[in-house]
Amino acid sequence: NDLIEDAEEGYDETELREAEKLAAPVLIAKVDCVQHHQLCTANQIMAYPTLRLFVKGDPMENGDYKGQRTVMDLIQYLKEAEKTLGREGKLSMANINSALEKHLEI
Repeated sequence: NDLIEDAEEGYDETELREAEKLAAPVLIAKVDCVQHHQLCTANQIMAYPTLRLFVKGDPMENGDYKGQRTVMDLIQYLKEAEKTLGREGKLSMANINSALEKHLEI
């Protein structure tokens, strides 16, 4: 699979299959806070690395990821976030498509 070959850290087939089970697409971005100091200050990034979940451009309440930096732990965190977002009515195809259009400039 090209995705596995392109991944810097790499992951195995089991991790890939678990990631594919997520209902919502997840976009991950890396920001250099030295170059983008204003962005990091505006988002109250105080420590590195910081993994923060945004929904429709806004930080999710309690959305800072504090778990282990493994694929499986991150997938489990995202599964729990999906449950929360679904209960709050924030996880819908319309919201997903809107977020994709906004962030990918479709």
